[in-house]
Amino acid sequence: MPITLEYRSAETKPRKMRTMRFVAWIVFTTAILSGTIVWLAIIGNAWFITPPVIVGWAALGTCVCVLCYLLRTTPADAIRLSRGLSVAIIVGGSAISHAASILWTSPTLTRAYTRQQHDAWLWRTARSAYAFSPLQARPSDLYAHTLSSELATTTTFAPLAELIFLFTGDLAPEPQIVVTQSSAPFTSASSWPSFRLTDRTEIRARIAFATAALLATALMLRLLILNNRSPWWAAIFAWHPITILESGGMAHVDSVGVFLLLVTLLQLHQRRRIFAAICFALACGVLPACVLLFPLVARIVRWRGVAIALTMLTLIYAPLLHYQDGYMHVWRTWLAEVSEPFNGPLHARFARVAGGYFAANAIACGALVTMITIVLALRASIAVGAYWISIAAMLVSPIVHPWMLLPMLAIIPLLPAPLGWTGLIWCATVGVSYLRGPGWYAYVEYGPVFLALAIKLFLLYRRKMNGPFRDDISAGALGIA
Repeated sequence: MPITLEYRSAETKPRKMRTMRFVAWIVFTTAILSGTIVWLAIIGNAWFITPPVIVGWAALGTCVCVLCYLLRTTPADAIRLSRGLSVAIIVGGSAISHAASILWTSPTLTRAYTRQQHDAWLWRTARSAYAFSPLQARPSDLYAHTLSSELATTTTFAPLAELIFLFTGDLAPEPQIVVTQSSAPFTSASSWPSFRLTDRTEIRARIAFATAALLATALMLRLLILNNRSPWWAAIFAWHPITILESGGMAHVDSVGVFLLLVTLLQLHQRRRIFAAICFALACGVLPACVLLFPLVARIVRWRGVAIALTMLTLIYAPLLHYQDGYMHVWRTWLAEVSEPFNGPLHARFARVAGGYFAANAIACGALVTMITIVLALRASIAVGAYWISIAAMLVSPIVHPWMLLPMLAIIPLLPAPLGWTGLIWCATVGVSYLRGPGWYAYVEYGPVFLALAIKLFLLYRRKMNGPFRDDISAGALGIA
């Protein structure tokens, strides 16, 4: 009889633990979805930065981190949902959140959409957005006194992004702007002008970019299922506030680049090297930062794929940059941007130590080349390599906007279990960068990131590059086995 009681107790305990985990899972998934809707309703149609944007972003990002922890510690049989139902919940929840973002918010947290509209207008008037600034083409008092700092320079968007703006933008002869004064609390930029388009013409572009984010989620689900992973890992990307707010809300083209990058990963997984090379070139045509992953892709697609990718990149970049000598202006604009750090503490530290921003850029490039070399020397899988290269690139960059973390966020669900925490924490704190001010803002954003990175590097040092760490680096063709 004692043996029977002991046996029942041993079997009952795991069952209760699975039930508790399932309940916790339901609580946090419900909190993320309902919290996102409430958050979007609160910040809907806000003219500029408000504390609820930052607080809600951090809270939802923390919930996503907890969701990731539950995924990595919960037994597979504890989540009592079929694969089809799980996929439906993930995609449906993301679609509802994107719809709420499109309907309730306006792209006023950043000035990217206004820039996109003016770039499209310049191309329609046979003027290169790489050679002319909107202020040069339209020198009115409105721009001279309010938006000259934003529209006095030529564009730095990639060529395919410019084509997307041309097809999804406003077809009016000139984009019209209404300028108001912002009264945003808790920001040093409260005197900045805020603005929005006079009508809802941005809906077309926002629907397109939200659709790209949903398609990226579908591709991620496909990759996870092909590698016998839980589809719930895709919720980390699909439900994150960066994905919801920056694609359907703020109308950033980065979601299209993420979609093309995931198409590349799927083609690589299926050993279609030529199609992978073409898709990677298209991704670089939308997001130039993807070029940093070229060594990882070239290692897989071989010489024929490399030749095709280089040819595609030439066809994408050369015509538009050569038109009206746009490449000369793009180079000057890029140099001006990297010489004015926005929120990158490491880059600012490099500038103070080295005695200037030119030296700081050289140090940052050296650090990035070192990371790429380490990743290649360790023969890291493409997902693991892309993650570490993205972390290094963002850490040494003088400017890190929230939407710039979208490609890294799309890679995190595809990583082996021990990796990804630094990126997830950064995605939760990067909303602070919308405060646009110096001082304690940078400590709030980067403090948790540096702490998580230090802990991860310490753990890697203790493992001394052998055993499980080697498995983490080379697990599977994409690092998602």
